[in-house]
Amino acid sequence: RYTVAFWYLIQPTSLIVVILYWTLINPIFNDPFLPELSSIWAHLLNWLCLLVSLFASRIPWSFKNSIWGLLFLVAYLLWTLIHFFLRIGRGFSCDLYPDPECPIY
Repeated sequence: RYTVAFWYLIQPTSLIVVILYWTLINPIFNDPFLPELSSIWAHLLNWLCLLVSLFASRIPWSFKNSIWGLLFLVAYLLWTLIHFFLRIGRGFSCDLYPDPECPIY
């Protein structure tokens, strides 16, 4: 049961990561060079492997069970709104750390 629920979360979420990464974070159409192999693996080939394993498995896929993905979406949205309205996190840059290593709390 849990495996099916996680598959219903993994597939749409991984597709969203692929789309957002290659359009917003690292737009493939603006980069004249080929991206690194680790980036291609983490943000494209990994999703393709998940998709192939979904089709090769015997996990039942139906739209009525997509409620798992919707519940995850609602929980993530609520958690993000709580952080935003309660101003949880720093809200400003760190002086002691470089930006990628700045703790948010």
